[in-house]
Amino acid sequence: MSIMSEEAVIRCEWTINERPERGAIWMSNLVPFHADNCFRFGLKQSTMTLYFINVYPCKSGFKISHVYLIAPGVNGEEMTLRTEPNEPAIQMFTFVLEGYSHTDILTSYNFYIHVVKTVDDYSYQPVDIRMGGEYWAAAKEKLFTDFEFLVGDRVFPAHKGIVAARSPVFAAMFKADMVEARTQQVIIEDIEPSVFEEFLYFVYTGQLRRSAADVKLLMAADKYHVDTLKSLCVMATAKDLDADHLSALVMKIE
Repeated sequence: MSIMSEEAVIRCEWTINERPERGAIWMSNLVPFHADNCFRFGLKQSTMTLYFINVYPCKSGFKISHVYLIAPGVNGEEMTLRTEPNEPAIQMFTFVLEGYSHTDILTSYNFYIHVVKTVDDYSYQPVDIRMGGEYWAAAKEKLFTDFEFLVGDRVFPAHKGIVAARSPVFAAMFKADMVEARTQQVIIEDIEPSVFEEFLYFVYTGQLRRSAADVKLLMAADKYHVDTLKSLCVMATAKDLDADHLSALVMKIE
């Protein structure tokens, strides 16, 4: 994957190994990107049209600006963005495989996908990819940690400076003469330990390890004013669109 300052370019490969029934719509499984299953590939045999579909635009804080295709006889051609007024929840890019026969479709297709951010404070840029993980490891290994979260039966060591910098709620808690500041312990009673761990992981790393489509994670982000995570969770509530729904949509398009 190559990265630019405001745009990431990722490559996805789709290989058709067996010929679908003549005239059928061939639809791939969901392809994961950044903790969400976002992409599908499709082929409409009646028109020899190849499809790249972003099922959840903005779901993980991104959308697609351009898609380029490389395949036998196709060298970096740009796919066409199709807009469907009745389906604003998807982005669909198409390319007609001119000169292809039903035999020629048994090949690999490489999609070069240009990803741009939709959340101002969340983008795909050149970074030290070890930094967030090392911060997180420092917390887990109690490296100079100075307080701890008590969540159910779990204990999460943490660093006041990092947590306060990321959450104004925690910053105010540590500045005031509250019991948490005196005991060096913060008791969390309304968030499940597994959810809080993912919340704290984002606080330390700015990354998601699982889908942001989690109401409980959204509630944690909202409670502690971690606004970037909150924005991602809000966007991630898009309704699932299954393969049958997308196939029916593709069939309607000329």
